Amino acid sequence: MGRLDVRDVVLGVPAARSGRGGHTWQLRVDPSHPALFDHPMDHVPAMLLLEAARQAAQAVCAPYRVLPIEVRSAFHRPVELDLACHIAATPLPQQDAAEDTAIRVTASQDGTLVFDSLVVAALCD
Repeated sequence: MGRLDVRDVVLGVPAARSGRGGHTWQLRVDPSHPALFDHPMDHVPAMLLLEAARQAAQAVCAPYRVLPIEVRSAFHRPVELDLACHIAATPLPQQDAAEDTAIRVTASQDGTLVFDSLVVAALCD
């Protein structure tokens, strides 16, 4: 996930591997995290969802390290703290090997899309 401290990992154990090389996880929400929850909230902060998208892109591209160079995100509705949130990531097809990697990351609660993101990343090694 690209984090040295397990407290900074926001994706749970992979739940399943979907078609086309995709992955799914349950979002790990720790309201005591000092950076992601800098004040009490009644929903999941946007920064946590963006970090989940970054970590999902890293996981999909493993064993390579990635450098996100572009992130386009849409927040469709608040992500509730008391409901499970599922993160799914799927790499998109590349036109040629020299192209940067694009990964679609979505978050859903109760089967409803709450967040989606396109992460474009350069492979570092």
